[in-house]
Amino acid sequence: MVKVRAWEPLARYSQPITIPFLLQQLSLLIGIVALALLVYSAVFVSRPGPSEYYSHFPCLYLSSCLLFEVVQFLLLEAGRTQVFYSKWTLGFSWTYWVIIALSGFICGVGYAIVAKPDCVAVGFLSSFVGMAGIACLMLRYRGLETRNRALETPNDTKRPARGSRFCFGFLKWFNRFLKFVHWCFAILFVAGAIISPLQYRYSNPGTSIKIHLPSGQTRSLNYNCTTVPSNNTDPLPTFWFEADAAHGIVDFLGMQHYLAVVHGRNSCSYDPPNFGWSEALPSSLDNWFTYFIPLLEALGQQGEDRVIVAWGAGAENALEHTVEDPARTKALVILDASPEGIEWLDAQRANNWTEKQMLDYRMNDLTGRIFLAETILALGVPWGLMPILVPSNSTSYFDPTLYSRFVAQSTKEPMWTYQYYELLQEASRPISTYLTSTMVPPSVRTYAIITNNSQPLDAASSAFYRKTKLDMVEHIAGDRNVSGLVWCDTEDCNLGFPVDKAEWTANAIISFGL
Repeated sequence: MVKVRAWEPLARYSQPITIPFLLQQLSLLIGIVALALLVYSAVFVSRPGPSEYYSHFPCLYLSSCLLFEVVQFLLLEAGRTQVFYSKWTLGFSWTYWVIIALSGFICGVGYAIVAKPDCVAVGFLSSFVGMAGIACLMLRYRGLETRNRALETPNDTKRPARGSRFCFGFLKWFNRFLKFVHWCFAILFVAGAIISPLQYRYSNPGTSIKIHLPSGQTRSLNYNCTTVPSNNTDPLPTFWFEADAAHGIVDFLGMQHYLAVVHGRNSCSYDPPNFGWSEALPSSLDNWFTYFIPLLEALGQQGEDRVIVAWGAGAENALEHTVEDPARTKALVILDASPEGIEWLDAQRANNWTEKQMLDYRMNDLTGRIFLAETILALGVPWGLMPILVPSNSTSYFDPTLYSRFVAQSTKEPMWTYQYYELLQEASRPISTYLTSTMVPPSVRTYAIITNNSQPLDAASSAFYRKTKLDMVEHIAGDRNVSGLVWCDTEDCNLGFPVDKAEWTANAIISFGL
């Protein structure tokens, strides 16, 4: 009788499926996922999206690490029938895979708290690969897998040439060095995954509300309004505070407190998108200037009189809102605002530059700011370095016990995400002249509080800042002229006086008789 042999390829695939085989196939699948996430993150690093202003830097680096871990696991699995020839090598391998498993799990939990789903997925996949590496080591040393075949090779087997041994030895040590570097990165990512959620532990000083944007989108915006009973027959206008993307409710709590407690006046402030407790800005929008009227409508205050108080770079959107609804806006109070690019114009004055030289300097300056924002998003936040970069050491906040909550809002990733994309947009457009080319309607009065000595170490620069700010305010006021002006001229007065000198600022606003 003739025996029929099974077809070899079919026989090979009909072999029992083993645990190492399953781990190997799963790791290959994870590697494909890591590569896809790597490409996806790289696409959106330089532009907001796909749906909102969201930082993809952590996922970019975590997915790179995950891909590296998959390669290391495949190398480990490929050599599972060999033995380690020293306790040091064995200990290093065990330590490596244990750290990968633990760090991935911690990152997954930490990023779940701060609502970064892509990083959560990568973290738990990394933990799985780490546990797969541990399982592979256990199979090797507990007799569950054939081992020591390398030692069973006949003695007469020809040894590799010396050059080949040197090359393989060098590659092994270089790979161990890469694993050590990756090991250090994993520990740093753990630090970031622990520290970042701590910035979200503070209570919300405001209230979240859903607003409907003109684009048809619905977003959650955080606001804070004081409610003080009025002693007047006619209700007084409510003060509405506005700032740039890096400031919100926590910056205005002091002024709102003194306005309410000392002067019995109501005021409101809100967190711009990507700051504090507000949702991220949709990627289809360049700014959040269209948020204000929908917020008033959601609160039922669109028909109430208001005074808009604009701090710093928030003057542009505040002026837009004043022009947008002059019937209910009784006054615009400008707190130390200046035209966009005043620092570049000052450098042009000091160095007697041409327009082109000034614009070149501007581009270099913006490039440096973009690099700083990239560094913060790529390293500062993921590695937990923000408490070092933004230390908490101020004693001038109106309530020192709340200062840590104030600082925490400046260390959150969403705020720096908006800063980064906004800087990219700013670098691609000319300097805005809106504040020097737009006037308030005749029915709106204009007031200002300006720092007298913005540059204490440079008298000429201070004089330039002072004149430029005043010229801008006078232009905004138009034919009606500035209705009230207060100079902040103490030695400790700077752009941050609405926060650091909250009571003084509140008193100055009330002195305008609004």
